[in-house]
Amino acid sequence: MSESKIKSKVSGDVWILLWVGWLAIALSQILTFGYGMMVPGIMEDFAMDYDTIGSVGAVASWIAVVANIPITAMAARSNPKYSLPSIYLVFAAGCLLFSLANSLPMLYIGRLIAGAGATGLVSCMVVIKIRRVPADKMVEINGIENFVQPLGQTCGTLLMAQILALVGGWRTVYQGICLLMILCAVLWILFYSKVNRRDPDIPVQRPDSSNPSREKEKSPLLLALSQKTVILYALAYPGTIIIWIGFFYYFPSYFMSERGFTDVQAGLATGLFPVFSAIASIVSPKLSKKLDVNKSVLVGSGIALSILYFIILQISSLPLLCLVSAFTGFVSYLPVPLYFTNVYKLGLPPKAVQMATSVLLTMVSLGSALGSSVIGELITLYGLYTGLAVCCATPLWYSLLCLFTPDYSAKAMAKRAAEKAAASSVQS
Repeated sequence: MSESKIKSKVSGDVWILLWVGWLAIALSQILTFGYGMMVPGIMEDFAMDYDTIGSVGAVASWIAVVANIPITAMAARSNPKYSLPSIYLVFAAGCLLFSLANSLPMLYIGRLIAGAGATGLVSCMVVIKIRRVPADKMVEINGIENFVQPLGQTCGTLLMAQILALVGGWRTVYQGICLLMILCAVLWILFYSKVNRRDPDIPVQRPDSSNPSREKEKSPLLLALSQKTVILYALAYPGTIIIWIGFFYYFPSYFMSERGFTDVQAGLATGLFPVFSAIASIVSPKLSKKLDVNKSVLVGSGIALSILYFIILQISSLPLLCLVSAFTGFVSYLPVPLYFTNVYKLGLPPKAVQMATSVLLTMVSLGSALGSSVIGELITLYGLYTGLAVCCATPLWYSLLCLFTPDYSAKAMAKRAAEKAAASSVQS
């Protein structure tokens, strides 16, 4: 077997390890995006209004905003064999406490602990991917990871009404997730031990222009924040997340109370969104590579999403609603694999890539927190339709900032490299 084929291979044990990590991510997505379907039951049990239920939902996102970077930095210095299982167990503890809550403070505390655990699920996987996944497989791996997330979202929306009826309520759902997260922790430790014995780390490849001596002068976080792309992506992403989280938290209630759909119909319309997001996660890397497009997908998707979310609010036909919801889900995830993979193209060392990913995820959490709490407040003040309609414009902010980022298509990167080489030859 040639050396190039060896470098491009991901071993079976590493695949198992990745899928354990992705299962944990999917479970967190089930709770996050099934929350909207559980809102009526929680509101009834605790006699809440939309403002209060929105603040409970936002707690997990706010703790992620505060803790994402510190947790990632701590995990980068820790042994991955134990850092991720620890995160899984913290998440499980939060789910258990939330399920046993008999007062509003207990709900907040359980949600906060679960949010702290969920915070490191994605960013701490970066270390494993850098150490065990060849560079030419990274877009494929990120595409699968971005496929798994909407798959969990699908279970949390499309199937949650049936799950709630089957298991007897939202508390049992949280307890089931708790048990599965404990299982993930056990499986991770077992398979990481096997991987560590059999598979050597993959050497990190950086562009020739990278300067290792300068890298050592800066912390990974400062290296990440020194990149224009990281800053602009971080500021841009909340624009799509605010209305995105609003779709999962509040659109089901809007469909039922304002459009007269049943809970099953609302779950179907909402659940098709992540189904097609999952499809987009697989299609996007292949499509962008074949057509050699990158920046145009990022900019165009934000403009399209503003229009599509607003159209959804006007629809009263279930077949049309399902169709537009599915297309919106597809468009929403087209840029996601590109967005996170572009960070790997900056020539940063592994820990800086991990911190850059953590910065982006922190801003995702900020968008989720704002989407939950701000939209909840707007709905309380002005009603469901107006509160949601105002936030349909937020993806335009994403498109605006992405206009000022470099294009990371193969053609654009080759052109920049050629221009830099030509400038260097002129100077020499």
